[in-house]
Amino acid sequence: MRRGAQRAGALFSVVVMSIGLDQLSKRWATIALATKLPESFLGGTVRLEYARNAGAFLGLGANLPPATRFWLLNVGVLLAMLALLLVVLFAERISTGRRLAYALMISGGLSNAWDRFSQEGRVTDFLNLGIGNLRTGIFNVADLVLVMGVLLLLIPGRKPPRVSPSVRIP
Repeated sequence: MRRGAQRAGALFSVVVMSIGLDQLSKRWATIALATKLPESFLGGTVRLEYARNAGAFLGLGANLPPATRFWLLNVGVLLAMLALLLVVLFAERISTGRRLAYALMISGGLSNAWDRFSQEGRVTDFLNLGIGNLRTGIFNVADLVLVMGVLLLLIPGRKPPRVSPSVRIP
């Protein structure tokens, strides 16, 4: 199989699995949590709380005018994810780790864009983590996948140390 086809297949697999997991979890949250009070687990460290978010990650931009939110969060994110997809598919000198990071970012962005286009500009959020009053906002699996991709980009590539031919290893 050609290298480009392998890359595309791997990218497609990561994107489809990530979007599928996110969409299934959001469907579950809508059915199981929408009419309930928040539930806490592990001493309140994990909370499940249904929310409809008009903003971006953790509600950023929720107070923007609706037309601005549409162009920025629907159209802008979709175009950015498609551009990133083209880079990942056609750039030759991207490491496997970077390709995975970009695939995760694409997955999170596309899954939330799917929600925005199908749910009147809103995404379904239901996860909240923290200890005491120190808590995250409410987020979803797509947000988590996207953040994992960003964090993966921050890990520097490492090459094994070179050993000089004159050095003997016992």
